[in-house]
Amino acid sequence: MNNNKGFTLMEILLAAMIVGVIGVALAALTTAGARESGVGRTKTMLRNQLSLAMRQLRQDVRGASAVVVNGSTLTLTQAHPAGPNEPTADITYEFSDGKMKRSNETILQYVKTVSQGSFSSPRFQLISGGSSGTMDSMLQLQLVVEVDSTPKVNIAVDETFLLPHGIGIKGVNQ
Repeated sequence: MNNNKGFTLMEILLAAMIVGVIGVALAALTTAGARESGVGRTKTMLRNQLSLAMRQLRQDVRGASAVVVNGSTLTLTQAHPAGPNEPTADITYEFSDGKMKRSNETILQYVKTVSQGSFSSPRFQLISGGSSGTMDSMLQLQLVVEVDSTPKVNIAVDETFLLPHGIGIKGVNQ
């Protein structure tokens, strides 16, 4: 009488192969999920940075009494001083070293220089409104923020700000 208890070598190898294939598939799914999660976090970080920078710029444009655009530099003269005995102060926005700065304080990072067709970033541009085309009534901002990650994550911004009625344009648009 033969006692056939246990597994054969062939059964053990087959079971190990099945477990290995399932393990590789699970590892691939986990890696892809982690990568997509990282991309989502990076996009959220960029959107939050952009939202804060655009909110600050909108607020400064709303309070401006004069605007000067010179290349990639925007200067806003504030209509209301910081305090009762304070003079009006200029707020400058400029692009340098891959950053957008507000009066020399970085408010947006990862700014990339891009030029495609009519889209040229980063830049500020005054746009004429009205039928005569003589009065600059809008400010356009174009920029791209991009994080070098795998895969690259970028967001393009092409936003137009309506300038307050009666604002003085003191500079030339370049």
